[in-house]
Amino acid sequence: MRYKNKKTGAVVEVRSELSGGDWEKIAPKTIKKTTSKTAERKSAVKKDE
Repeated sequence: MRYKNKKTGAVVEVRSELSGGDWEKIAPKTIKKTTSKTAERKSAVKKDE
């Protein structure tokens, strides 16, 4: 679970639940899948052949 401190803005990820007035639960981190420039170039070359 990820929590953000309302006063400091610090973000922590812990397995247990945090209690206290300054911590708020935030959405889980999402992983954005990206392609590398090298992979894009290789696929572009293959399409032209």
